[in-house]
Amino acid sequence: MITYRPLALVFASLLASPSLALAQDAKPAQPAPPNEAPVAPAAPSAPAAPPAAPAPSEPAGGSRAQQVRRLSEQVTAQQAELDAQQVTIQRLEQQMKALEARPATPATAAPATAAEPTNGTADASSPGTPARLPKEGARETVEDARKGLLIYGYVQGQFQTDQSSQNELAQDGRPLNQNRFLIPRARLVAEREWKMASLLLELDGNTLNGPGFALQRAEASILHRGSNPATLPPQLSVTLGQFRVPFGDENLQSSAVRWFTERSLASRAMFPSEIDLGLRVAGALGWFRYSVAATNGHPLGTGDFALSDPDSSKDLAGRLGVVVKASKLLDVTGGISSLLGRGFHPESGGVKSQVQWNDRNGDGIFQPEEVTGVDAVAARPSSTYRRFALGFDGQVSLHWRLFDMPQETQLGGAFYVANNMDRGLFLADPVLIGRDTRHTGYMLSLVQEVGDWVVAGFRTDFYNPDSDSSDFQNAKPVQPNDRSIQTYSPMLGLRYQRRARLVFQYDIVRDKLGRDEAGIPTDLKNDRMTVRLQVNL
Repeated sequence: MITYRPLALVFASLLASPSLALAQDAKPAQPAPPNEAPVAPAAPSAPAAPPAAPAPSEPAGGSRAQQVRRLSEQVTAQQAELDAQQVTIQRLEQQMKALEARPATPATAAPATAAEPTNGTADASSPGTPARLPKEGARETVEDARKGLLIYGYVQGQFQTDQSSQNELAQDGRPLNQNRFLIPRARLVAEREWKMASLLLELDGNTLNGPGFALQRAEASILHRGSNPATLPPQLSVTLGQFRVPFGDENLQSSAVRWFTERSLASRAMFPSEIDLGLRVAGALGWFRYSVAATNGHPLGTGDFALSDPDSSKDLAGRLGVVVKASKLLDVTGGISSLLGRGFHPESGGVKSQVQWNDRNGDGIFQPEEVTGVDAVAARPSSTYRRFALGFDGQVSLHWRLFDMPQETQLGGAFYVANNMDRGLFLADPVLIGRDTRHTGYMLSLVQEVGDWVVAGFRTDFYNPDSDSSDFQNAKPVQPNDRSIQTYSPMLGLRYQRRARLVFQYDIVRDKLGRDEAGIPTDLKNDRMTVRLQVNL
């Protein structure tokens, strides 16, 4: 501990030295008049200084002595204050040592300052999320969370290339070129929790189809936390609003957390967006997680009826899961999900009988054999159809060290089966094609974190949009027609202090969506490369 006593003494000596020098240069004091007492010589200000000469009888000499005395008193008072501060510091050091010597209590996460819960976990703000707690982003206590508004967010800047890009426009006017720069997500989240209520508001900006800014999530909840700490969802929460549909781990996972640039193809086909409007009941009871929701059934990004509902029926979706810390080094999560609902087929107007001329030989001359009749078609009212989905998901996380560097290995997977659920890739409409459409899909991923800087991963996912599809070759049906899509995605990521991450991903796509010169299905050249920079608020 630094002491200030020598410095104070030196400071006092320096202040006294001009007065001593002036006294030495002065003339010898004259004898005092008989009616005046002689002035006593000034006391030395420090042991090392020479004795002070007798002060002259002039008033100026007395003033200098008083200044020295006052400075000496000030130095003494300051030294007393320093001694008191020294005692206080020693007492605080003893208290800190006593706190450090206490037994360790269960660790809680630091107050949230960023939107990036790490290690591939879901947002801590989503009740019933299947993944384990993030290293960052969880609030320390419920009391701390109630003190103010929690604001966080992130921005993703991206450059991508696609082998299927063309310098053309689609029939609806959309550009077919996908070699471009874009902002897939720019999110801002505000969150607040009280004793028995909470709110969450998330705004999203992007340039996927030109500049756009819209509401992403809006959750108004009443809750009962019970004995659950703030690092866990409440024991019970009831939410009305716009939220992530509780189906599968991928739907509940934040895009700020996932290392791979997008969800698997099967998940994106069934849910073009994870967001829908409805009522949700969710919570956590020990290691058990539950989440059940009734939604409109038309998620964000599903054509003409996004976030609306043209029919009165509602979709019921739910997930039951577990979050188990098997040991200090091993975390295990998993769940089963299901969805029951109804799709909507709009009405079709009637068509009158018509006469049609088809210039088959291209000579531009009307010929009787080129004229055909078209029968009338009666108008059909709107109708609905059943849809169903079942999913299984799981993740194992292993924490270990190599050369004193923290390592984490994550192995995850998901499997889906569904009927008439494709709403984002190949529209499943049994009213239109006359039969139900069966889908199957799976996803396997491996992510290896190397220290605090490097992340490497590999994912493969499979999706068959129509297991009963048939094709025609030479005017004859061919069974079956393989419409499955297999994707292999190696990934390399770099991160800086959990505030920024740079991801390189290449998607190798294998399918039968192309045609060769003979009209035989072949692999469509549509591999993709993505470079994404994400910075968290």
